[in-house]
Amino acid sequence: MLTLFRYNWQVRDEWFEWCRQRTAERAECQPDWRSWRHSGFHIADVEYSWICVIQGKEVKIPCFPTMDKVMALSEEYRREVETFFQEE
Repeated sequence: MLTLFRYNWQVRDEWFEWCRQRTAERAECQPDWRSWRHSGFHIADVEYSWICVIQGKEVKIPCFPTMDKVMALSEEYRREVETFFQEE
């Protein structure tokens, strides 16, 4: 299972790198960019929520106002998910 998560993280990192290459003006002002940001949040959140349910933990639902915050949240969730699998 951890192998699948690592693959997802690799693809997500590549996507985030693509996002970083976009200009800040385009990233935060154009309506289509907001849907990209929302998609990034959704992917990280669903992955993390699934692990929380398995562990019986409360699911946190944070705010995601910028792509940088989505990327940071994704990294935080990744560390927790990886720790969960390593403890099993």
